[in-house]
Amino acid sequence: HGDTDHADARCPVAFVVHGDTDHADACCPVAVVADSDRDHVGARCPVAFVVHGDTDHVDARCPLRVALRCSMLAVSLTVLISARHLVDRLRQPRARADQLRELRERLECARRAGATSDGERVLGEELRRLRERLDSALGAVRSCSACAAGHPEPFGHWPGGHCCGGRTEEIFTDDELAALAHAGTTPGRLTPPRAELAGCIFRGPSGCSLAVRDRPNLCVRFLCRELEAELRERGDRREISALQAELGRGFARLAGLRAEAVEAVEAAEPAGRLGALGD
Repeated sequence: HGDTDHADARCPVAFVVHGDTDHADACCPVAVVADSDRDHVGARCPVAFVVHGDTDHVDARCPLRVALRCSMLAVSLTVLISARHLVDRLRQPRARADQLRELRERLECARRAGATSDGERVLGEELRRLRERLDSALGAVRSCSACAAGHPEPFGHWPGGHCCGGRTEEIFTDDELAALAHAGTTPGRLTPPRAELAGCIFRGPSGCSLAVRDRPNLCVRFLCRELEAELRERGDRREISALQAELGRGFARLAGLRAEAVEAVEAAEPAGRLGALGD
C-alpha cells in the first residue's frame, strides 16, 4: 500500500500490491504485483503474476508470465506447478510438498493425454457424480472419527481416518488420476491441509482436505468393518452398498478401457517397426 513499494532481491516470495509504482526485484524467485498504475517484474524473475495494472509488464525473458485484464496472457502450467512447490515448501513439511508436486505433475500429464475414447470421458464424468451421490448418502458418520485411535504411526497419528494413513502414490494410481482428469479435476484443486504429514498428503486432523469430486474412487467407496456395522445399525447399508458397487463397476470399466487402449498401441508398434524395416 505504499506510494512506492519495492520487494528486496533476496525475498523468496514477494507480493506487491496497490502501490502507485510497484516493482519486484529481478532476482526475486516468485513475484506477484497487482493493482498499481504501473506494474513491473524484472527479467530474471522465474515466476511472475501481474494483475489489474493500467500498464502491466512482465519482461519477455521471464519463464512464466501471467498478466490478467491486460493485453498479454502467457502461462506455462509446468512452471506454475514448480512455483506452487516453492510456496508449499515454505508452508508444508518437505515430504508433503515434494509428493504434492509429483502428484500435480502426474495429474497434468493425464489431463494432456486426454481420454482414449468418448466412453472413457463419459465414464469419468459419471464416476464423479457417483462419488458425490455416495458421499451424500453416507452423510455424517461417527465411525471415521475414532477408527485410528491406538494404532501405530502414521495411521494412529490422529484418532480418525485410519484408511487415510496409506501412501499417496498407492492411492492415486494412474487409473484414478485419469478418472479425475476426465471429471475436470485440475492440479490447482489438489490442496493439502496445514497439518503434520500422517499417511496420505491430503489427510488432516479433521479428515480429507479434498472436495469429494476430487478424491480417488477408492477413498469414497471404501467401507471398513466399523462403518459397515454403523450403516447396518442405521438401516441404509443396502442402499449405500448398491451405490458402492455401482462406483466399483464403473471404475473397473474405465480401467478396462485404458488397458485395451494400451494393448492396442503395443500391438501396433511391432507392425510399425516391421513396415519401417521393409521400407
